[in-house]
Amino acid sequence: MQFIAIFSIAATISFNCEAFLLGNSCLAPAPCTCSGSGSSYAFINCNGKSLNTIPHFLKADKHVSILYAHLYSNHLTTIPNYAFKNLSTINATSIRFQLQSNKISTIDRYAFSGIENVTYALDLQNNNLSSIPMAVYNLPSLANLYMKGNPLNSLDVLTQSKISSTLQRLNFDLNEFSSWPNELRLLHNLKALIVSNINFTHLSSEAFQGFEHSLTMLNMQYAANFETIPDAVCHLSNLQSLSLNFFTGLNENSTSIFDHCTKTLNKVNNLDMGYNKLTKFPDVFHIFPSLTSLQLYQNALEILESEKIPTNNVLSDINLGGNRFKRIPDALNKLQGLTSLDLSYNDISSVEDHDLSGLVHLGTLYLRYNPIKYISTHAFKNNNALTTVDLSGTSLKSIPSAVMSLQNLSYFDLRTTDPIPCTCEMSYLKGWNAIAVRNFDGECAYSGVKIQSFIMSSLQQCP
Repeated sequence: MQFIAIFSIAATISFNCEAFLLGNSCLAPAPCTCSGSGSSYAFINCNGKSLNTIPHFLKADKHVSILYAHLYSNHLTTIPNYAFKNLSTINATSIRFQLQSNKISTIDRYAFSGIENVTYALDLQNNNLSSIPMAVYNLPSLANLYMKGNPLNSLDVLTQSKISSTLQRLNFDLNEFSSWPNELRLLHNLKALIVSNINFTHLSSEAFQGFEHSLTMLNMQYAANFETIPDAVCHLSNLQSLSLNFFTGLNENSTSIFDHCTKTLNKVNNLDMGYNKLTKFPDVFHIFPSLTSLQLYQNALEILESEKIPTNNVLSDINLGGNRFKRIPDALNKLQGLTSLDLSYNDISSVEDHDLSGLVHLGTLYLRYNPIKYISTHAFKNNNALTTVDLSGTSLKSIPSAVMSLQNLSYFDLRTTDPIPCTCEMSYLKGWNAIAVRNFDGECAYSGVKIQSFIMSSLQQCP
């Protein structure tokens, strides 16, 4: 009887957590479900339910700090007036809507009536909206608005909307725009801007005026017609993270694609310039002297000039994956504070004694999917901090003895193009405490035995 009573109490607690709002009922009818954690946060889960209309929400005399309303990946086309009115009865401090990946083309002006003062985030990505709906006109608490993947041709609502003083994060596409929308300058508190599909060729130096001192993150994607980095970027005084991806038309004939910047941006610590077809290593440190992370994956780089890396750099992470390096650039050794290096998907065939000798703080090394056939015995002699080494997809035919010197190695991936044969010819590894490597991926050819198991057992029986 005692066991039954305990089980009954546990089941009741579990059930009430799942049906957090109305005792035995969810705020939204089936097939939606609810979950949450007391008064801290709650979820209404209506995502992926093939809904054609907004569900009829029930009333509840409750309070929750944050309510997440997930209605994404359905077949919604319209959000009518007062669609969410009953959500006001739970007295949420903040409501965050996910309505992305539907077919929404119309949102009535009073759709959020009743909860307009607590609507904090609105995700409308990948729908059929041609303009920012008037429904957001009177949302004085809206901080995050996601509009990417809609055929927008106007941002007119911003000119009078109350969100112009509260919006902090915005993303949208410029496919249908022939020039930069000047309405953006009204967003005086904007901190993050993500803009895609910029088809025009020019951006005024005053494009970010109005939020040039508040913006900390800028992400611009798919701007194939730009020959240089927009001058407007140079005026963002508090910028910390900059992503410029798919700028495939950059003209590299000049000494630097940032030539027009006359001042340094000292607060930028992250720069992402992936997928830009760059053939020259960009001279970025003179304009961004505080960089700690540099992403240059999926370009066409072959060399890294030593003179482009100042000795006083503070870089800790660099991604050079998906380029055309045939060897590990010696200039990388000037990055003495580097802790993570990614050279995956290049044309590197060997790792020599001095290739990584200056990287004494390196903790993570990705060399996967290079045609590496040889790693010298002392290749990792100065890399005692290495904890992760990924050599998957390489052309190695044996386990490099260089890894035996890595006392802190905890992740080692050796799933090579062709599995390595495990024989007594590997006796040079008998003194290696391979069991200390907590995650060791790789199997012996033919037998399917884990390489780590072979080293610690069968190999020990070899003469």
